[in-house]
Amino acid sequence: MILSRLYVNDKPVYPHEVYDNHVITTQNVSSIKQLHLLHSQNNIGLDFLHTRYEGILRSRYVYKLEGVDSDWRDIGDLGTRISYSNLEAGDYVFELKELVHGDIKEDAAYFRLNIRIDNPWYWTYWAKGIYTLFACLLIVWVIKYFRDKNRFRIERIEKEKTLELSDLKMEFLTNMSHELKTPLSLIISPVSKLLADTKNVQTKELLSLIHGNALKLNSIVHQILTIKDWVGVQQKLYPSQLEFVTFIDSIVKSYQESMKNKNISITFHSDVDKCFVEVDISKIEAVVNNLLSNACKFSTDNGEVKVSLSLLQAESEGTQNICLKVIDNGIGIPANDLPHIFERFYQVSKNQPMNENGSGIGLSIVKDNVELHHGAIHVESEEGKGTSFYVTIPVIQIGKNVNENTSILLDKDESDCKVLIVEDNVDIAHFIMQNLRDIECLVAYNGKMGAEMALQYLPDIIIADIMMPVLNGMEMTKQLKMNIATSTIPIIILTAKDDKKTEYELLALGVEAFISKPFEMKELTIHIERILRNKYRLVRKLKEEEKILENKMMITESADEKFLKYITDVIEQNISNSDLNVAKLAELSGYNSKQIYRRVKQLTGYTTVDYIKGIRMKKAAMLLSQKQFMISEVMYMVGYSDSSYFSKCFVEKYGKTPKQYMESK
Repeated sequence: MILSRLYVNDKPVYPHEVYDNHVITTQNVSSIKQLHLLHSQNNIGLDFLHTRYEGILRSRYVYKLEGVDSDWRDIGDLGTRISYSNLEAGDYVFELKELVHGDIKEDAAYFRLNIRIDNPWYWTYWAKGIYTLFACLLIVWVIKYFRDKNRFRIERIEKEKTLELSDLKMEFLTNMSHELKTPLSLIISPVSKLLADTKNVQTKELLSLIHGNALKLNSIVHQILTIKDWVGVQQKLYPSQLEFVTFIDSIVKSYQESMKNKNISITFHSDVDKCFVEVDISKIEAVVNNLLSNACKFSTDNGEVKVSLSLLQAESEGTQNICLKVIDNGIGIPANDLPHIFERFYQVSKNQPMNENGSGIGLSIVKDNVELHHGAIHVESEEGKGTSFYVTIPVIQIGKNVNENTSILLDKDESDCKVLIVEDNVDIAHFIMQNLRDIECLVAYNGKMGAEMALQYLPDIIIADIMMPVLNGMEMTKQLKMNIATSTIPIIILTAKDDKKTEYELLALGVEAFISKPFEMKELTIHIERILRNKYRLVRKLKEEEKILENKMMITESADEKFLKYITDVIEQNISNSDLNVAKLAELSGYNSKQIYRRVKQLTGYTTVDYIKGIRMKKAAMLLSQKQFMISEVMYMVGYSDSSYFSKCFVEKYGKTPKQYMESK
């Protein structure tokens, strides 16, 4: 039995012939023992012939393809083709055997063919390896994703708890501020008064030290309370002009007294008598305090700290810098630590025994504050010999103040002036009374009592605290401003609740001034003088206007003048009525609308509508110039309900918005 014909995908196979870019065999078909096919060549057919004719009649044959057939199959008629279709990739063995007396004998094999069909490219070993790799990476990514998600969730919860705890701390500090700042007020203000009255030099120096440190404590408390407003926010400068020599001298003197116990000598020298700079005082004070504090901290007993100021010529022509030098002969800084001392949280390991409570952020803040002022800081140090810090900042002017302010001179009659003090702290209330002894003072110890006394006595000025029992200062202010009888009384707020939101709310209510505790009595006095001066100035102006009106009334009026005066009086009496128009004016005056239009046009050159509008605008301008009412109140008082239309009419009349007009007066 021999293989006579081989078919692949219904095509006969010949030696050396190319099928799908692949040579199936190089041998004669009858001699093939191995067959190697591509994955697309999976349909095969086999034809067999018997080599002896006599065997055709008495022989039967069976075949089987291992991997496909589970049992032997009878070949039947030898002329029949054996076919297999859609074979999977893999190895197969085709066998053809003779049946002898109905049995298959193992040694009776006539034909055996090994067939291999290749896998497609996407199912080869290297493809499976890539798939496995991708699957592993996907599993790793999924595990990492859920682990990170869980970690972020835990971090978010921890952050929320931390923020909640921080808010509780901030709330606690805000509540404690009232208790901290009120005693400070009772320290700073009396000490300021004693400083002005004391003639003894030694006593004055001690009082100056107390006063300076109390102010420093107040500044620290203020920074703690406002930290939530600037954490994570880019720092801004609030510059003001400062005489730098006196400023540095005052800080040095505060350290000189406290360092006597450590036998540390602190000296100050300046090459110039006066030098004015434009700086944020709180930030520059923090710079100087930090440098002096470090110099004293790392100096040994009998050490020496030298502070000096000198002028430097800047690179730009015509500009100068002032250089602040802080030099000590302490333990010094190792050379390998010098490049890192301005890094946040960095601490010199060798100096830690002398700086157990340090956090490592002081010099970082110093550098940031100096650079905010367009300055520079430089350090030189030698271990065991001392350290020198050099801070340079730009100078405005040498020798004299750029903006010399004249003292406030108040020419007023205070004989009939009443001041109502609404303060729950008895000591502060009595202290203000003592310093306003020339003015009649009334005292209320809570907001409700203050509102009642304001309505009863109608004081010229009210000085009130915010945080009070029964009724707080803000609610009291709202009640007073809503009452017509008390709405024009100026109010000065004294409070330890030093935050911008509260200040804006109070200013929106029409409060005249907002002063944070602890306060200087001089500042309060200046505000009182300013308010009284403006009041008496307005009174004098009104009296002069009354005299002018009286003189005008003495002049004989013509019929036209009487008519115009009558129409003007009717308009002024009903000026707050937003429905006042030509028809309404005719109804109120008893004249015909056409008659009013004709005579007003003849006498003034304006239409009736424009004449009414002109009177409204003049009234609005007068009220705005008094600065006793908010713009919205003035708008309703002159009969307007639309703020944009009111502003448009006002600009047409005066060339300015109501706000600009008020600010210009």
